[in-house]
Amino acid sequence: MNELLNDDKFTPVLRVGNLFTNSSWYYSDLKLDPNKYIDNGDLIYALPNSNIKDLEEDISFLLSLDLEHISTYSLIIEDNTILKNNNAKNIDEEVDYEMYKLICDKLKDYHHYEISNFSKYGYESKHNLTYWHNLNYYGFGLGASGYIDNIRYDNTRSLNNYIKGNYVLNKEVVDTNLSKEYYLILGLRLIDGINIRDYNNRYNDDLLKNEVISKLINENKLVLDKGNIKINIDYIYVSNDILVEIIGG
Repeated sequence: MNELLNDDKFTPVLRVGNLFTNSSWYYSDLKLDPNKYIDNGDLIYALPNSNIKDLEEDISFLLSLDLEHISTYSLIIEDNTILKNNNAKNIDEEVDYEMYKLICDKLKDYHHYEISNFSKYGYESKHNLTYWHNLNYYGFGLGASGYIDNIRYDNTRSLNNYIKGNYVLNKEVVDTNLSKEYYLILGLRLIDGINIRDYNNRYNDDLLKNEVISKLINENKLVLDKGNIKINIDYIYVSNDILVEIIGG
């Protein structure tokens, strides 16, 4: 994973990987192509005291690298973190919104295929698309998660337990109703949304008869497009509120 951070503003943030700050490269032990240090990057924005100008500079730097894939994450300051313990505050919501709009505008030549992800065409993350399509995947190693045969599991974070063969920490049996929720809240993160026929065939159900879905369509928060249902692009920024309404309904 490659992290692009401005070291003047973002010193409290600690990330692991190949890190570029304004002045230096810091490398992990990954073997890198000597002709191209990175082909994908993560941008963490909306850090305390940052502003639109800072973000414009960061995006310009990202674009100068001609990356194949860019993920963008608005920082949320969680309890029991270094930032929270140092009394850092989340950035103003209106500023955060303007930042998100700026990112979408500046990266308009990329394929904006998921709320936080942009890529050159053909370089979408197949790994993450598996999650968003609610398909099966294995998780190997400490703390990894998997989803196989309607069971979601998390591996132990204890190396001793893992070596002893006690790999799994907890399991969740996913029944049909829960699977539907996962399918909707994951699939609707995709800009193209979810395929209605696929949903109906998978669950022997009619998605458009769902009362909450119908209500959101009538409110123009969800739209129908070429056999898919997706979040209206004007509501992408508040997509979490829409997803909460769907699973709450």
